[in-house]
Amino acid sequence: MRTKAQRQAMAERLPWVRRLKYPWPCDGIKWNTVAGRDLWPWGPGRKNPPRGIQPKSRCKKTARWSYRHLRPAWRDGAGTSKFCWDHLISQGIYGSMADEQRADRWYDRHPEPVE
Repeated sequence: MRTKAQRQAMAERLPWVRRLKYPWPCDGIKWNTVAGRDLWPWGPGRKNPPRGIQPKSRCKKTARWSYRHLRPAWRDGAGTSKFCWDHLISQGIYGSMADEQRADRWYDRHPEPVE
C-alpha cells in the first residue's frame, strides 16, 4: 500500500498534472448535490431552462493541482482545471475511461525508477 505522499508523487510524474505554486479555489463539482433541474429543462412541458450548477454544488476545498484535460470540448472549452487532491483523482486522472487509459499508457511507458 502506498502512502498519500507516494500517490501524489506518482500523479505529479504525469506530464499533464502540475502542482500549483499558489493555492486556488477548486474547479471540482460535488455531483451528489446537483439537482436535475440544474442540468435539464424542467417544469410543466419542460418550459423552464436549466438553472446551471449552483454555488452550493461547487467544491469548497483549496486547489493545489492543475490538470490538462484530454478532451476539453465538453468542459466549456476550458483545457485546464485546478483541482483539490480528491477532484484531481475523481474528475481528472480517473474522470473518464479515456483519461484513465492515457494515464495507464503513460505509466506503462515510463516505469517508476527503482531505488
